[in-house]
Amino acid sequence: MAPPATTVQIVPPGKLVYGMQLPIVAQSTLFAAPWEAEAGTAELRRIAEACDRSGFFYLGVCDHVCVPRARAATMSTAWHDTVATLGFLAAATRHVRLLSHVYVLPYRHEAIDLLAAALTDEFPDHDGPTWTVHDLGLRPRPVQRPRPPIWVGGSTRAALRRAAERGDGWLPQGTPRAELPAQIAYLRAHRARVRGEAPIEIGAISEFCYVGTPRFDVPPNTRTGRGEAVAAGLRELRAIGVSHCGVRFRVRSCDELVEQIEAFASEVAPHLGD
Repeated sequence: MAPPATTVQIVPPGKLVYGMQLPIVAQSTLFAAPWEAEAGTAELRRIAEACDRSGFFYLGVCDHVCVPRARAATMSTAWHDTVATLGFLAAATRHVRLLSHVYVLPYRHEAIDLLAAALTDEFPDHDGPTWTVHDLGLRPRPVQRPRPPIWVGGSTRAALRRAAERGDGWLPQGTPRAELPAQIAYLRAHRARVRGEAPIEIGAISEFCYVGTPRFDVPPNTRTGRGEAVAAGLRELRAIGVSHCGVRFRVRSCDELVEQIEAFASEVAPHLGD
C-alpha cells in the first residue's frame, strides 16, 4: 500500500519544542504522583491553562479503554477517555496543540492511511486492501491544514518501521536517552528507503526535572537547577535530532506543578533557542 500522500510538519526546522503529558487523566502507580488521586477536572483545567499561557507546544493525553483485573492494582482502572478529555481541553485552551500520546487505533478498528485521508479531505478517496471509501463526507474539519500530523508511538522495531512508513513523526515510549541515537538512525534509514526525502519529526520524553532548588528530596536522576542547567539536557536531545520533547516535573501538588510550568517557561525555554 502506498504511504499517505502528504507529510505534515509543524515543528520549525532546527527547533526544539516542548510539551507535557498531563497528570490526573491516568492513575497508574507506575507514574502517577500521590496528589493526583484526589485531583479532578478543576485541577486539570488549571494545569492546561498554565501550559497554554506559558507557551507549551502540546498537551498529551494517554489511552486505555479498560484494564485487566490482573493488572489493575498496578495500572489502576482510572483512565480518562482520550477523546472526551481532549474535547474538554479544547474548550479550556486557545493556543496549545492537543495530542493523544498515544491513541491506540486497534481499539477502534481504524487505519493510519484512511485516517490521514479523512483528516485531509471532506470527501476522502481511499482504496486499500481492507477498506474502500468514496463519496462520504465528514465535517467539521480540523483546524490544522492540510491536516493534523500523525505521530506514531512505540519503541519496538515494528513501531519504528510503522512511523517511518506511515507517520509524520515518531513518539518514543520509555526509550532511555542512551538508546535514542540508535533508534533515530534506524528510523531515518528506513524512512529514506520507503519515503525518500520525506521529513519526519522525532520526539523524546525528558527525565524528570525541577526548575530551581527542590524543597523536598527528589530521586537522583531528577534534573534540577536554574534555567540553563535544565535546558542543557534538552539541548542535548536536539543535537541528536529530536524536535519535540515531553517534559516531566517532580512535584507534590497541583499548585507546585503550575509553579514549575511557569518557571520552565520563564527560565528554561529562553535557553532552548538557536
